[in-house]
Amino acid sequence: MYYQDGTYIIDSLGNNALSFQERKKQGSDTSLYVPELIRGHLEDVRLSHTTTAYEYVDEDGVLHSSYGLESLVNIDGYGKDVYVIDNHNHAFAMWWRSYLSGSVQRGSHLIHIDQHSDYAEPEYYMESIFSEYKNLSRVPQENIDTYTNEVLTIGSFIKPALQGGLLANHEMVLTEYSLLQLSILNSLRSIILDIDLDFRAPEMSIQEYEKTITQVRKLIFSPQVQCITIATSPTYINQLRALEVMNDLIG
Repeated sequence: MYYQDGTYIIDSLGNNALSFQERKKQGSDTSLYVPELIRGHLEDVRLSHTTTAYEYVDEDGVLHSSYGLESLVNIDGYGKDVYVIDNHNHAFAMWWRSYLSGSVQRGSHLIHIDQHSDYAEPEYYMESIFSEYKNLSRVPQENIDTYTNEVLTIGSFIKPALQGGLLANHEMVLTEYSLLQLSILNSLRSIILDIDLDFRAPEMSIQEYEKTITQVRKLIFSPQVQCITIATSPTYINQLRALEVMNDLIG
């Protein structure tokens, strides 16, 4: 089962469907690794040097393979749920964990800090798959985890959370300016903070790095924020740099 142990996706599903046949022609074993989820601390967030988390063939026919994390980590010590993940679609499963454990409310507000909107349509919505459940809150976590990894992709995990009622609304923070202007409304009851570390990739040309770090730290330690997902996003930012930024944010 996903997240209980490290698992390989070997079929053309989820993120692994991207360039599947093209990768196979180039000799790839066309498998992507989904790490186990552990409880731990910052020092337990370690890069893998052996397992491919994300892979694709670009428009010039070049195969790109990226390693992810050894484990996904639910970090202790913050008084709220903090998850460090590699591929961003794992956020969906982590949000659902926080909801089922009572950490966040149904109808939460999402603040999404990212280089990308991640607002694509999924191949299928949850209700079309889990129609036997009258209430999506009764869907077992195992089913959610399978949906996360075999249907969702790094760009299609927000809309299902909205449609399923886990989120009531969302706020996209895609630029340095919008981040520095962001404020939390006191009327917002429950906030999920979703951070993609590729927001600090070179192409974003962040001019006031320290100010952006300070702003995000204010959000992280706000009592209204009860669940935080932090994606290292293999392929979109150097992973060593991603861990440096992570430590600046929550270290």
